[in-house]
Amino acid sequence: MCCVPSACLISGGSGGLSSKMLEALQALMIACAKAGVGDALLGSAEEALDTVDGYPPPFPEFSAALRQLASRELRTVSTALPSELQQLLSGIIEAIRKK
Repeated sequence: MCCVPSACLISGGSGGLSSKMLEALQALMIACAKAGVGDALLGSAEEALDTVDGYPPPFPEFSAALRQLASRELRTVSTALPSELQQLLSGIIEAIRKK
């Protein structure tokens, strides 16, 4: 089950995403990747994606990328995303290509 609580948006003053938010987004990304390779259904991740859509930028763009990942359409990572999110997506895309 994926959960991306809005309380996780706040970083600890580091200027980046909080570790809890990164963990939640990574879990959501993995659920989307599994759906994209046919190993699982999107299920509750769809609700989490809808939640992320309502967050301020850059989260709607990240959510859109995850939806593309789930439908096997994501080929490149947007450079408009923060580096933390770019790294998450790049890593999973590379792992899927090696599979």
